[in-house]
Amino acid sequence: MSNLARSASRAERSTDFHACFKTPRDRLARLTVISEVCPQVVLRVLGLIAQQGRLPLSIAVERRARSQQLIVVLDDFAEHQAAILVEKVRTIVMVRSARLSRRARRHDSQARAQAT
Repeated sequence: MSNLARSASRAERSTDFHACFKTPRDRLARLTVISEVCPQVVLRVLGLIAQQGRLPLSIAVERRARSQQLIVVLDDFAEHQAAILVEKVRTIVMVRSARLSRRARRHDSQARAQAT
């Protein structure tokens, strides 16, 4: 088998693998946390997420002059679990604000458009 055929075969397998685990955008939730500059905040927030049995899809931390912003993208989950998570994050001493946002679901936005 030539090198070209091997690399094409690997690319095909890789694409199939990622397609199986790709989460649709309408099922994503984004947790945004603004806090004082403190390395423990990131670990504590990730610990709270792990306690709920969740594995983040992506994690981004941006440090600013007097604050830091943590953005964690998760699979969508129940409203009650989301409310509990956000309240627990807000109780961390160094956290200034915590917000969970979801992408608008297509069928929800279509229903709102038809209602007006």
